[in-house]
Amino acid sequence: MKRSDTRVAADDRSGAPSNASPAAPPRPASEPSPRASPVCAEAEAVVRSAQLPWRTRPTPGASVRVLRRDPDRGAATVLVRRDAAARFPAHHHPDGEEVLGREGDRLIGRARLQAGDYLAAPPGGRYAASRAGSCTFLVTLPKPVRFL
Repeated sequence: MKRSDTRVAADDRSGAPSNASPAAPPRPASEPSPRASPVCAEAEAVVRSAQLPWRTRPTPGASVRVLRRDPDRGAATVLVRRDAAARFPAHHHPDGEEVLGREGDRLIGRARLQAGDYLAAPPGGRYAASRAGSCTFLVTLPKPVRFL
């Protein structure tokens, strides 16, 4: 079967093969279709984080944007924003934590994370976090933290 025999006409959304001549020359496979969605077909949800509100936290100077929350397991993925001099008190991660720095830097225990740095903390970790300036980071938690 020739490649042109498997093309779908622009006005045919059924997916059935068409023998119609294409209006434009074929694009290389690496070039996305102008009608292609920018989202992976297998994605369960797309979250537009810039459209979510920042929610203040009990920790002074901290706010979060909740990207994903699993109420049954307590898992969550959040963007955390901290103002200058904000501190998170010592807390326990019963099932670990993943952190990706986005802006600024922060101290997690004795580790200093800068923008682009990734930390995978093992289950059972206990530490405080601080920063001398403002920062934003992505946090994934398999289970909720417990403040000590």
